[in-house]
Amino acid sequence: MLEIKITSNLKNVLRRMDAFTSRQLPFAMAQAINATAARVQAAEQENIRSTFDSPTPFTQKSVGVSKARKSSPVAVVYIKKIAAAYLLPYETGGVHKLNSRALLNPKGVKLNS
Repeated sequence: MLEIKITSNLKNVLRRMDAFTSRQLPFAMAQAINATAARVQAAEQENIRSTFDSPTPFTQKSVGVSKARKSSPVAVVYIKKIAAAYLLPYETGGVHKLNSRALLNPKGVKLNS
């Protein structure tokens, strides 16, 4: 999993600011983090569209975002559990996951028409 940490002297800055600004800065930070997370989500959806021939809408919309709040300035971009199970072999390699009813994994067959 990729982890990016950004540290700053935000606590020192907040101590020196007036009350109005110190109340609004966490909101502005959360908005900026959410905008960045939305751009990452869009890039991941585009990556899915470019990787697969004709991905289903379910697969394209499997990228989710847990948004940041004033009290918790952390946003998480993730792949939903059901889609993650069958997309993981494309990312890391390995055996492809089939659902419990499938006996064969056909190749080169037009699907979802």
